[in-house]
Amino acid sequence: MFWRGVWGYLPAQIVQGVVGFLTIVVFTRLLSPEDFGRYALAFSVTSLAHTVSFSWLEAAMAWRPISPACTAPPSPSSPSLRPSPPSPSGFCP
Repeated sequence: MFWRGVWGYLPAQIVQGVVGFLTIVVFTRLLSPEDFGRYALAFSVTSLAHTVSFSWLEAAMAWRPISPACTAPPSPSSPSLRPSPPSPSGFCP
């Protein structure tokens, strides 16, 4: 199971790396050194702002506890094996 996930994820990472490298090659040929410096600075600031803005959101989603109502086994009176009703917030993770 692990290796199937690795082989499914690895090509996407390789493509991303190759595209990123080719982008640098193309930009260094098309832009002057001054313009490329501006681009690199703007890209760095944007990346940093994205990290600061959204890392807390990703951490909060990973931390979100699972409601006990979502993990409760089906009641004996229930003829089907459908999950229990959603939590009071209206949904189960």
